[in-house]
Amino acid sequence: MALELYFSTQLDQLADKFSEVVTAEVRSKENVLDPSVVIVPNSNLAKWLQLFLANKNSIFMNIEFQYLEAGLWGMLAALDPSEKKKRRCWERINSRSCC
Repeated sequence: MALELYFSTQLDQLADKFSEVVTAEVRSKENVLDPSVVIVPNSNLAKWLQLFLANKNSIFMNIEFQYLEAGLWGMLAALDPSEKKKRRCWERINSRSCC
């Protein structure tokens, strides 16, 4: 699980780069049915990304948008070897997930 950050003052440029990264990730996956996880600060940005990329690529699917808190907790829980703790944390986080 990698964490990549891209910075720009132009939202369209970031969305184009996001499209390239997601497309490359989907092509390199063993199981294309596993969703890609994208962490967003709010539901407005998630919806805008969905609409922008569906318009750009004609189709946009199998992307799981999570809010910042839920996404980071999910990444931290995946690092914890305690399975019981992972499940409890994940259940609490999923009750507040994004779209």
